[in-house]
Order: sequence, then structure tokens, then C-alpha cells
Amino acid sequence: MTAPAAPSDSDGDQLLVFDDAITQILQSARPEVAEALQACAVVHWFDEALIAALRADAAHADKILDRLTRFTFVEPIAPGRYALHDNVRARLLERWRGQPARLAEIHSRALAEFRRRLAEGPDDALAREEVYHLLAVDPRAGLRQVETLFDWAEANFRIEACEL
Repeated sequence: MTAPAAPSDSDGDQLLVFDDAITQILQSARPEVAEALQACAVVHWFDEALIAALRADAAHADKILDRLTRFTFVEPIAPGRYALHDNVRARLLERWRGQPARLAEIHSRALAEFRRRLAEGPDDALAREEVYHLLAVDPRAGLRQVETLFDWAEANFRIEACEL
């Protein structure tokens, strides 16, 4: 078996070009669209209601969603539900490293929205999203929730409910 090839200089160059493209998109987009795009990187998927929840100003979430879905890196994953392409999401998440307080705020908003949805009825996918954001906001409480989720899944022969 051969060892994987070391990253080449061209890989770094490609990342710089990619980062430059993301920067240009964020700078040329309307401020509310750029803000929503960055916030959508924090969640695994988004819809109109989640965009409204993630923003300090929930107005015009429908129009912002419409603008976001025009980007080729925004992919429909279910009716009314979208996700950023993995590479775009990863690069946008890198930009959050210097803003821990703002990132925590976005995770808190997402957590509140997923809890609101879960109050309407159980849903495995929403429960996983709740845990993901709880781990970011309160790691100890998140770990307790993970344990609770796994215990429930094991007792109910639903271990697939724990997959991310």
C-alpha cells in the first residue's frame, strides 16, 4: 500500500482561489444575504423558518431564501429544505473561528428553533440537530443529551436514530 500523496502547492493555490471566490460572493451579495449565507454554514441544512430564526432580524426570510437558492452551491435536499455544498460550508465555517461569541449566538438560535420544532412532535433528524447545537452551546448538557439519545435508541432498537 502506498502512502497518500502530500498536498501540493497547487492545492494551496486552489484553496486561495476558492476563498477569494467566497469573499467576492459575500462582498457582492446584499448584506442580509451575506449574513444569512454565513449563518447557514453553522447548520447542516436550512429552510425559510430556520433562516428567520438564525437572523437577528427575521424579516424577509422568504426573499433571502430565494436569493440563496440561486447560488449553485446551495443544493435542495428535500422540499423547501436546502444545504450548502460541503466544501463551501467548510470554508465558511473556517471564517467563524475568529468570532466565537457570534458563533455561539447562531448555535443558540438554531438550538431554540430545533427545540421549537421538536415541541410539535418527535423527529429523529430534528433531535440530532438539537444535540449538535446543544453540544456547541453547552457541551456538558450536550453530552448528557447524547447519552439520553443513545440509551433511548438502544432500548427501542433504533440505533440508526443516532447517526449523523
